[in-house]
Amino acid sequence: MGTLIERGLVVRDGPGGRGRRSGITLTAAGRDLLEQAWPRLLAFNAPASLGLTAAQAALLDELLAQVQATLDARSSYRVEPAENQ
Repeated sequence: MGTLIERGLVVRDGPGGRGRRSGITLTAAGRDLLEQAWPRLLAFNAPASLGLTAAQAALLDELLAQVQATLDARSSYRVEPAENQ
């Protein structure tokens, strides 16, 4: 199958490499594939595909955002490991 670059779906600007910043741009083939996949992605992520109403999906988004915010806030604190007792 190969990487996105090997498949001609994206091109990389710059040297790349681990930890190095480089720009990535979709090729025409990449745009075509994304155009084909986009409706399927939207359908897959539709609330009904998960058995949820739109209101339930909105509540789930709100709750998950709260969980993420709480976890992000906690990650700023360093927790010392408990000593062996």
